[in-house]
Amino acid sequence: MALISPREHAAIMAEHGRECAYQVVVSRLQQAGAPIHIGARSSWQMRGTGQYIEMGLPALRMVFGPPGTAAPPPLDGHDWGIELPYFPADVLPPDLGMLEWPGGIDGAWPLRASGDGRAMLEALAVSPGWQELQEAYEVMENLCWLDASEVQPLLEACTDTKAKRAFLYLAECAENDWVGELDMSRIDLGDGVVVLEDKPVDMRLHGVLINKHQLIVPDGLGMFGRGGAYGRYH
Repeated sequence: MALISPREHAAIMAEHGRECAYQVVVSRLQQAGAPIHIGARSSWQMRGTGQYIEMGLPALRMVFGPPGTAAPPPLDGHDWGIELPYFPADVLPPDLGMLEWPGGIDGAWPLRASGDGRAMLEALAVSPGWQELQEAYEVMENLCWLDASEVQPLLEACTDTKAKRAFLYLAECAENDWVGELDMSRIDLGDGVVVLEDKPVDMRLHGVLINKHQLIVPDGLGMFGRGGAYGRYH
């Protein structure tokens, strides 16, 4: 299938809006064989999971692809008048935790996107630069319906230690019952203390150590829920 032209994109955007036009671009690329998907915060926004996402923030269209790859044209070859950050990441295997979503005009453009569990791990992997931790916690509160059988393989396969520890910590803070059903003996959480930065400050001076997860988080996150014993990292 031919990729969308700038003229066609402009016409779709004028008639149906920027979000629809973006989805058509990504769907065309996927149908042409590009191994990309909509992930992290963008998947929540597109599918409505992120109703807790801060209202004042602009929509963010985050496209993920295989590690070591460049953004495929037209993502890299035309100014679409919209931010389309591309993340060549190996956080998870390409087919794990994915879904198909009816995007574009009247749902006629199927899109490969991250399911909620995968999207959370992707979001935490690119935090703090692309994901506010407070927002991630608010979305995690809404993921009480997830099932341990869905989350377990994601955590086992995830290669990002920071993302896995933060995922478990936020899930416990949100008091999601499925956390207690996970087999932690099969999840590699690495060694040593991990710093979960949220602001460009020295977190070893201005953070909270969550002893259970060996995770240093910003002061505010250290007060959420029941996420394990904590103490100031001074």
